Amino acid sequence: MTNFDALKKKKGSNLKAMAEKLETMNKGSGGKKDERIYKPGFDKKEGIGNAVIRLLPAQEGDNFVRQFSHSFNVGSNFYWENSRSTLDEKDPVGISNGLYWRLGDESESTEDKTKYQNIAKNRKRKTKYFFNVYVEKDKNNPDCEGQVMIMECGPQIFAIIEKAINPKFEDDEAIDPFDLWGGAPLKIRALGREIPDGRTGNKVIVPNYEESFFGNVAEFMDGDEDKMKEVFEKTYDLSSFAVVKPFDELAARFKQVTGEDYDKLDKTSEDHAKEAEEDFREQYKELSGKDDEKSEPVEEKKEPAKKEVVADADDDDDDLLDEFARLANGD
Repeated sequence: MTNFDALKKKKGSNLKAMAEKLETMNKGSGGKKDERIYKPGFDKKEGIGNAVIRLLPAQEGDNFVRQFSHSFNVGSNFYWENSRSTLDEKDPVGISNGLYWRLGDESESTEDKTKYQNIAKNRKRKTKYFFNVYVEKDKNNPDCEGQVMIMECGPQIFAIIEKAINPKFEDDEAIDPFDLWGGAPLKIRALGREIPDGRTGNKVIVPNYEESFFGNVAEFMDGDEDKMKEVFEKTYDLSSFAVVKPFDELAARFKQVTGEDYDKLDKTSEDHAKEAEEDFREQYKELSGKDDEKSEPVEEKKEPAKKEVVADADDDDDDLLDEFARLANGD
């Protein structure tokens, strides 16, 4: 059957499917839960959580993904996007944060410094890590036990993984937590800690994972390679967690939410060009005796003036921008 004949046979049958897809798109995916994601259970009432997991290697690519994102609101407008810094590139929010931080440092009053730098702090990037795990035990999430899932965690838990790979002390043996034969179970120990809610200021209980640790090195599934293979083949591709929108699209979204360009505070281009033009006109007036802004400058005077003013200033500001963007983003 030709493609056209197949199309004719299905006529009218796509309407319902398209309507459902449009409804899903219009609702957005923000409230949709990814059933693959695992977070260790935590009993807020008791203020305790306890789980045992085994980290699994990826079938392709890296064993984990580090994702940077920005989530903040300006009034009723929300910005919630992955950052280009996930890909080790500059991001519109990161650039804006660096400029606000610098503006605060250059402010004469403490009040202005706090005001500007709080903008950068409120928009700072957040860090998450994703990797495949096998959930051996979780009292507060029993449905997850025996399942291959994607663990989502913050820097605190991941610091324990880093410490296992690169121990601080020479007599601590390094291990590869993702190795099915030479790895070890990660024992999650969560204790409640009271902190102020960033939005409401009210006290909330959150889990603290500092007492988590790796158990003894042991073969996964007691060395049963058939079971190892069965679990390994259920692991997920993590590449989707490193997907980031193009810079221009993020910049447009940033302006839509904040009402300003990401480089609004940047003085390295427009203002320096204007200063260079004014300096040149002063030189031109002195040399020619003319005071006509529309007069074309003498060519041999134009290039040295622009090169001297613009290049040096841009280089200095680029260095400052990189430094303050790094500070504002918590690097």
